[in-house]
Amino acid sequence: MATIPCIRCGAQIDREFKACPHCGEPLTDFLREYADKPIDGKYRIVQRLGIGGMGEVFKVEHTFLGSTRVVKIIRAQISSSSDAHERFLREARMATKVQHPNVATLYDFSALPDGSHYMVWEYIEGQNLAQVLKQRGTLAPRHAVRIAIQALAGLEAIHRAGIVHRDISPENLMITHAGEGSEFVKIIDLGVAKAAESDVAMTQTGMFVGKFRYASPDHLGFVPAGERIDGRADLYSLGVVLFEMLTGRPPFEATSPHEYIIHHSRDEYASSPDLDRITGNPALQTVLARALDRDRNKRFATARDFSDALAAIEATLPDEPPAVPATAVFDPDATMKTERTKGGQTIAPSAAAAPPTVITSTPPPPPMAPPVTRQATVPARPAPVDAPPTVVDPMPMPTAAPRRNTGTIIAVSIIVLLFLGAIGAAGVMAFMKFRNTFGATTTAATASTTTTMTTSSATAKPSQTSVEVTPPTSVIVDTTTTAATTTTIAPVTTSSAAIVPPPTATHAPAKPKPPVVAEPAPVEETPAPEPQPEPEPAPTSVPTFRERGDGSANDSAIATLHQQIGGVTRVALTGGDAEMINELSNALRGRGVSIGEGAPIEIRFTGSVNRHGLGRKSRSANATVKKNGRPIFNYVMPREEYRVGDSPAEAFARILTDALAR
Repeated sequence: MATIPCIRCGAQIDREFKACPHCGEPLTDFLREYADKPIDGKYRIVQRLGIGGMGEVFKVEHTFLGSTRVVKIIRAQISSSSDAHERFLREARMATKVQHPNVATLYDFSALPDGSHYMVWEYIEGQNLAQVLKQRGTLAPRHAVRIAIQALAGLEAIHRAGIVHRDISPENLMITHAGEGSEFVKIIDLGVAKAAESDVAMTQTGMFVGKFRYASPDHLGFVPAGERIDGRADLYSLGVVLFEMLTGRPPFEATSPHEYIIHHSRDEYASSPDLDRITGNPALQTVLARALDRDRNKRFATARDFSDALAAIEATLPDEPPAVPATAVFDPDATMKTERTKGGQTIAPSAAAAPPTVITSTPPPPPMAPPVTRQATVPARPAPVDAPPTVVDPMPMPTAAPRRNTGTIIAVSIIVLLFLGAIGAAGVMAFMKFRNTFGATTTAATASTTTTMTTSSATAKPSQTSVEVTPPTSVIVDTTTTAATTTTIAPVTTSSAAIVPPPTATHAPAKPKPPVVAEPAPVEETPAPEPQPEPEPAPTSVPTFRERGDGSANDSAIATLHQQIGGVTRVALTGGDAEMINELSNALRGRGVSIGEGAPIEIRFTGSVNRHGLGRKSRSANATVKKNGRPIFNYVMPREEYRVGDSPAEAFARILTDALAR
């Protein structure tokens, strides 16, 4: 049995496996071929950096020079046509024209025997901007502007070479350290760049290149007839990135490509970004407003113009990350992209609260900064802060002895009452003696009871003995025990109007009445917390696509699913809601996939759409794809509110279509 080493954990695995059974690393056809031999005879794979719909990216070592490089593989299915081959070669030639410190260097471009192409790029040690923002949340205005200025210097060189990058995003801006702690920015992934005279947004294979969140209106195709995309599309994308560095989230967000297209195509949806969220200097808001203008003719004409505008205000900007304004309007639909930590508190970088609420109950010891507020996102059982604590002395647990003493006193009092009533003929002196004895006993019992009630008045009602006296006609004795003793003495009522002597006749003793079991005192029940839905299981061995989740993980999940079901034209479909299943069936049939029982690929889909009125809706979905009864893919759409966009069935159908394509 031929084995190859797993590039992630190093374990020897069967070459025919779909994924490593030890760590879950997907095993593609390319990796089966080159995991244990150099690519093109000279590049040894060290690590896989990413996987997507167009190909894979590897960290490699040159076997002869010992240098570290990055190899980007373009799938044979995409580059199989002669037109695609010429296009990739032309783009590689354009990329070699760009020689700039802020742009990654392309070293080589070639084809492999299986028809795939590869590019060899400079390896950059560091983090991309997306990773930096995930750790820090937001950046200080001056820090963010410095990063943008360096990126614009690289874009200026790219545009002068006649290239439009088309995918400026935090993932494609690498942050490395040039020495002495200074940061250096490099633009990567020119493999998706296009010449300025090429088509608007689609590649010749019909695939949109870029990320919808950062795409400009002209990148999405909204350009005047006869005109083409140019470098101003990249400037818009960098404006979105700068906005996200300052606030923690981009200016426009949607849940599907359809919503982004509607946002840019219709005036009623194309609202201006909320520039009031930008702090530091009003001039910075003015610069961003121009960079993010929907009309590209009103944006900066060149990257140098954009850079000069930022450089003019850089010195006036604060060098500390902005705090969340306490007077900001609460946005119920706001979602916190990342969090940052400052002074021992976790802070939402872009969302505000109304009213501001400090969640942590332990503020940082030194008062180095003004109070910081968190977004009020209905935390589970928050600890109260700022209000003076109410100290309630705990009620001591009653011991058994006092309860038995109190009960004994009452029992003796009742016996004395009965005895004195039976010998009432003894005279007035005996009656007076009886009254004195009863009064003393009742006073003692009442005093004891009053003390107990006063002590515990600040707490919940305890289960305890109580005596209530109603002079002059009756005495009501009500005894309640704790959970340990449930038998009580029945209430007895005596009247002082007449005392009847006991009869002299002898009667059989009356059968004692069974003790009356009192119902336990009502206890105020604490409502049980609402059950929270368990998170969807996503084992490492089963790739999971999560809507609005990590882009790299989603690309990897789709690529792995494509390896399993690519080219399949018949599937079995099951699920819960009949309307959703019917909608998914129609969507798949419209894409050339037949539905039938007994197919080796089984899809179980559960989705829901709830309408809340005034155009507001919420949606959620879960799906599992099985092959021969074994789960190979999970799909998760967390519950979210929306107004315009695809239904869960339509969104899942798009994912399946990509994976089922040959």
